[in-house]
Amino acid sequence: MDTFIVYAPEFHEELKKSERHLFSTEISFNNQKFFLGDLSVMQDTEGILSNNKISIEKFKQRIQLHGFWNYFEIKALLFKPAERDVWNVQFIYVRLLEEASNVLEGIKTDHLLLLHHLCDISQLNDLLRQITTGDTIKIGQITASFELIKNKIKFEFYQRSHPFAISFGVDYPCYALSKSGPNSDQLKAVQVRLTSELRNLSRPFEDIRDAVARALGLGFLAGAYSPFIVVLAPMLMDVTHIEMDEDKIHVRLDCSPAIKLDGLRMSLYGRDSQDKQTGLHESITEFSREGDSTTVYSNYYLREEDKQSVSVKVVIYYREHPLYEKHINRPSR
Repeated sequence: MDTFIVYAPEFHEELKKSERHLFSTEISFNNQKFFLGDLSVMQDTEGILSNNKISIEKFKQRIQLHGFWNYFEIKALLFKPAERDVWNVQFIYVRLLEEASNVLEGIKTDHLLLLHHLCDISQLNDLLRQITTGDTIKIGQITASFELIKNKIKFEFYQRSHPFAISFGVDYPCYALSKSGPNSDQLKAVQVRLTSELRNLSRPFEDIRDAVARALGLGFLAGAYSPFIVVLAPMLMDVTHIEMDEDKIHVRLDCSPAIKLDGLRMSLYGRDSQDKQTGLHESITEFSREGDSTTVYSNYYLREEDKQSVSVKVVIYYREHPLYEKHINRPSR
């Protein structure tokens, strides 16, 4: 017998407005409005699934807002525990990319898989759905178990040079989803077997750490972490300096080489001493890079009529997606 949960609009109104759509679908019965609840959420007494859906939704909203990632890569370590013919996830590392990367060969032994897959960004929602609600994940033709990774998903925005982002090789501000599990002895229990298999390959590796570094290009020690999943969306640019003086507005950015300068645009909106809009309303598309460095800059030289502006709102876009907004004031005379 099927079970359904239906509730009235009055209960629906009690739910947080920004999250209602995650837990119910509007239906009609006898020309009256009701809401069909998500049964899995209603059964989620610990709130893990509800939390995961909210975290994923926040991440997706940020991705859609900025929208300049076209691909994502998946790097994963899967292993078979002792006496069981099932692939367990030790880690899954997902990073959103603007441009396609070269796919690494990875490693396959009887009990260890190091995988690297490149996917179109249109496949991201399916990956996030598996991470949110599934007990398993499918990567290419391989299905692996999440049994070691049961904690809630966390959504965070990390500023530039945050230790978490740096540990995963991200130098720029980034949005991140992460999910972990408790320390497990399952990998340690088969580590001697895995090391032996790695050393017997035609292209041998010293141990798991060496294999992760050389085959996947990741610098962390897989066995030193609790099992985890991480999804990273690096911004690939940051504003390092912005100021307004008597003659100009000067902006300096730190931009990855992947950022195309013809995709940058800066909008300026002036305000006078009465906080009314002035004639300063410019769109700047001229940006320059200092040689081969990551430093990018732009200057807007104020016209005489612009100088009635005592403050300016600066909005920086990449491919017409807003990335940065700041109000700056002219120095007092």
